Amino acid sequence: MILFNLEFSQTLLKNTADMFRVDCIDGLIIKKERTKELLEGSLAFATALVPYLGYQVVAELVNEGLDEGKTIKDMVLKYDLMTASQLDRVLDPSTVTEPAVIDTELRDQICISENYINYRSKIGK
Repeated sequence: MILFNLEFSQTLLKNTADMFRVDCIDGLIIKKERTKELLEGSLAFATALVPYLGYQVVAELVNEGLDEGKTIKDMVLKYDLMTASQLDRVLDPSTVTEPAVIDTELRDQICISENYINYRSKIGK
């Protein structure tokens, strides 16, 4: 009985994997530009900025970006909190999807910048 159920479960798992491949994976066309657009527009993408800008600042930027229909990148650049190259490095998809290694030099540089200090005082944090 145990062997029968084990074999049945194995067959069921194999059939499920085959169906998933045939119905969901085969023929899938990935549009890189659309994928990049969706990633950059994702609110989850903003979490990579928390170690550099702090939770309160990122939350405020996300809320303001939602109101204005802009991405987190647009909002960070709008207030000149980071340069475009810094932002690209921190928000690089290969970096965001791996365990985080925080660039403490960059974080410290951002935290003492005049634009960052002014933004934090503007939001009252």
